[in-house]
Amino acid sequence: MTKLVTVALKHYGTNPEGWNFPWCAAFLNLLLSDAGSEDSGSLMARSFLKIGQPTNRPELGDIVVLWRVAMASPWGHAGLYINEDKYSITLLGGNQDNMHG
Repeated sequence: MTKLVTVALKHYGTNPEGWNFPWCAAFLNLLLSDAGSEDSGSLMARSFLKIGQPTNRPELGDIVVLWRVAMASPWGHAGLYINEDKYSITLLGGNQDNMHG
């Protein structure tokens, strides 16, 4: 999955399509498509729970899905795993700061 990180870095700091909606899932789908991989087919971050295999030991470029409101809610955020420490997980993704437009 490190190929996804390479593809993502070419868009670093931009809204590549000028999307005007919460676009973390759209960004990951763009990366997966550019990398020649299957995308989720959805604009919902939690749709990526159906992509790949779950792990408790993520590696560089793995897709991480976070939940919002409640674990069972449909809302969340998704990005590519970069690193973590005991306080936080670092992701590379789209709409990291609610940058809709």
